[in-house]
Amino acid sequence: METRQAISTPAHDIKRRDIHFDLDKVDMNDWHKEGFHVSHFFNVQSLLFPKGERFFIHSVRYYRDEITDPHLQRQIGGFIGQEAMHSREHEVYNVRLEAIGYNVQKMDRLLSRVFSFAERYLSPKTCLAMTTGFEHLTATCAEELLGHEEVLDGSDPDMVRLWRWHALEEAEHKSVAFDVYQQVEGGFMGWLRRSVALLLTGLGMQVTIAIGLIWVSAHSGRLFDFKGWGRLIRFLWLKPGVFRRGIPRFFGYFKPGFHPWQIDNSEQLQRWQQEFSDRRQQAS
Repeated sequence: METRQAISTPAHDIKRRDIHFDLDKVDMNDWHKEGFHVSHFFNVQSLLFPKGERFFIHSVRYYRDEITDPHLQRQIGGFIGQEAMHSREHEVYNVRLEAIGYNVQKMDRLLSRVFSFAERYLSPKTCLAMTTGFEHLTATCAEELLGHEEVLDGSDPDMVRLWRWHALEEAEHKSVAFDVYQQVEGGFMGWLRRSVALLLTGLGMQVTIAIGLIWVSAHSGRLFDFKGWGRLIRFLWLKPGVFRRGIPRFFGYFKPGFHPWQIDNSEQLQRWQQEFSDRRQQAS
């Protein structure tokens, strides 16, 4: 049986940063220092965010009136504000992807059907459990981007700034959906539901990214660029090894009594919060 955790979200504010990113001059095919395939590993993920983050907002907002803790209520407000900004900026990102041949409208329609199906046929608790799973995956990736600067260093500075901004805010609100879920679904069934949800969301996300990468590689004549695929495999599993290093954090989620802030990266966040508090960083 899962026990409720004494660990809770630190008392930092979850700040909605209204930042705009100008990607017009970015080479979307080759913005990452490791080249085409790594660039598109990130690009394909951007396709998921606008619809996905609206689903996350709906899932958390559904239970907002049941939350009596004023601190968690403020955290929910910050979570909704940040996710709304992410959705907006990734829509701009995806317009740039459409310009290089991505069928963004088709992907949006497909994702709309998937999330509409979930909201119509799955229970609100299951939708919230899915959200906690997605939030765990994004927080795991975010902590890699923030804690290991070599993951992005040397790449296009506008894209580096966008992904670090997104990573900072995902790490800031990493426990909000989880804390709401713990308020509405505890015990063994709460653990089981969230564990199954993570397995399914993780599998779905990886399959979607893989299909997207194969499609864009074939569309660009790079499907048999084995050197490029090798760079991507090295990036994910060897050096810097973002997937390899994330394995312990991924599986930590299945532990009864898990809480996202068992990995306390508050000091790391303070460094990047200061980086994005500069007025020059806030300019549109």
